[in-house]
Amino acid sequence: PHLGTMNELTSFLTKHLDDSRILSPDTKDVLLQSLLVLLQYPEYVRAFEVCSSSREQLAPTLLRTFNETLWIPTMNAWLRLVSGCGFAQQHKQSASEDAVDPWIARALGLPKARLLDVERSWIDVEDGVEAKPRGSSRWFQSQLRKLLLDNPTEYERVLTRVLSSANWTATELSAAAREAEVAGRRRAREGGLAA
Repeated sequence: PHLGTMNELTSFLTKHLDDSRILSPDTKDVLLQSLLVLLQYPEYVRAFEVCSSSREQLAPTLLRTFNETLWIPTMNAWLRLVSGCGFAQQHKQSASEDAVDPWIARALGLPKARLLDVERSWIDVEDGVEAKPRGSSRWFQSQLRKLLLDNPTEYERVLTRVLSSANWTATELSAAAREAEVAGRRRAREGGLAA
């Protein structure tokens, strides 16, 4: 897709994900699902990184949409943005805090001095030609980290929601397993009586 169209699309989604004029949860869910579809493609992840409004607003917007009704698609968006950047993933540390991925630097026309020192696992280079970068985003990973560390109240809210949701999911799974076990025993007894 054309970079201008990608910028318009990424800007639109970022602007309207948390638009107070949109009252319908279904419409908000459609916007989040659209975001999730785009985040499957590395070129769109990069488009979100290059678009100035998305660079500034996507991370805070996703944190604000992380609520009781939209937590699953919001968490999926974060997982797509930071996949491959978690535990036991080896990435070199940048010498400069404001260094950026070379792909973004070229798109923004930044000087080479600010390029991020990136190892082969981030952008594969073969015969001097860069392959497309993977779908994760160091920029948004660092934005999420910064937002949560700079705002302990928000960090507590998100962590509480994640743990509450995990607790709810485990409880529902346990209840469903018990119901399946009881139903299986009932069928076994009824089958034994019929014989």
